[in-house]
Amino acid sequence: MHGVTGLGWFAVCATAIACGSAATKSDFEPPTASAGGASGSVSGGAPSTGGAAGKASGGAPTAGAQASGGSGGGFVQGGGAGGESGEAGAGGVAQCAGVTQKADQQKLPADIIWAIDTSGSMDEETTQVKNKMNAFAGGILQTGIDVHVVLVAEPLTCPFGNCNPPFVSGMCLAAPLGSGMCPNDSKAPYYLHVPDEVASTDALLVLKDSFPKWKGMLRKSSVKHLVVVTDDDATSAPYGTQGDVATWIKDMTALEPSSMTGFKLSSIYCFSLCNAAANEGKQWRELVKQTGGVQGDLCKQDFQPIFNELAKAIVTGAQLSCTWKIPAPPAGQTFDPNKVNVEYHHGGAVDQIGYAKTLADCSPTQGGWYYDDPLAPSAVLACPKTCATIQADSTAEVRLSFGCATRVIEPE
Repeated sequence: MHGVTGLGWFAVCATAIACGSAATKSDFEPPTASAGGASGSVSGGAPSTGGAAGKASGGAPTAGAQASGGSGGGFVQGGGAGGESGEAGAGGVAQCAGVTQKADQQKLPADIIWAIDTSGSMDEETTQVKNKMNAFAGGILQTGIDVHVVLVAEPLTCPFGNCNPPFVSGMCLAAPLGSGMCPNDSKAPYYLHVPDEVASTDALLVLKDSFPKWKGMLRKSSVKHLVVVTDDDATSAPYGTQGDVATWIKDMTALEPSSMTGFKLSSIYCFSLCNAAANEGKQWRELVKQTGGVQGDLCKQDFQPIFNELAKAIVTGAQLSCTWKIPAPPAGQTFDPNKVNVEYHHGGAVDQIGYAKTLADCSPTQGGWYYDDPLAPSAVLACPKTCATIQADSTAEVRLSFGCATRVIEPE
């Protein structure tokens, strides 16, 4: 699961809510045509922009209108799809043929970077985090999201050979997320332990300085979540005073803008000067607010609700992929890159998405789509504006059809 969805050869209908239901016969066969304006010898649905085309009976054609089928049979031209192409009727034209197939739409992967304060006052809290990490990551994986986990924390040490609290110090994750081979518990490719100590007040600096060690775990297409667990506040220089929060966000993004732009920071910190607090987490509160993360009160000493809320935020906030891989054509057929079209269906309306040659040619107002490689395409990608629109619409439906002349974006 890496955010790329395979397509049926002629057309694919990808629902913007992850299609989590089990595949049925109807999911992978052309839909049965309904009575209405027909095109050719197979009846289609009600025509979108005109009347009947071909020999079959159907609705009366609108004068001067172009006949288009409904959503049955696999034709994709104009507003809808009809049946098998036949002779054009009065006021209409013959359609091009295709087969419609439904496919799952994959969610983008998530990269989660934890920074755990392992100072002496955090012994009980680090144990809670360690014990819940496997269930946390496993629960997200079960939703179909591809997860990479990075742990930035002091490695587990056992002073005097005693690995039981209160003698144990540091972090080590058991299988299946970690290897359990402490202190070398990293387990490629999904989990990396960066053995850098996070003290009471320096988590922001440690995250920034350790970036070269964990940046290889990031996927450019993934959603990034940074999570800090501490009983203190971020008071270490150079990010230790009010107003430094925005500077740190800017500095983290600048480390690798293509990967870090738009990251979210969540934190489990002390909301007040409770008995468990070394300090009230004022900086953490502001960071969560500015990045749109999730916060939990360490004072409550009950981490399960916090882990549940964080997992929920990651799952519900996971964006849909805007990349679709083009499969190899069936035997006896060839792929024509000049006969591919993309449609965005929403609320009963249909927007025709125009083709742009490259990402640089994408329209800032119309959006569009383009190939990964115009000379040897292997995937269809949505332009930034179109991608943002699709990802923001929980009921969106995207249809890609093969076999009809490609529509290009309108000149501006």
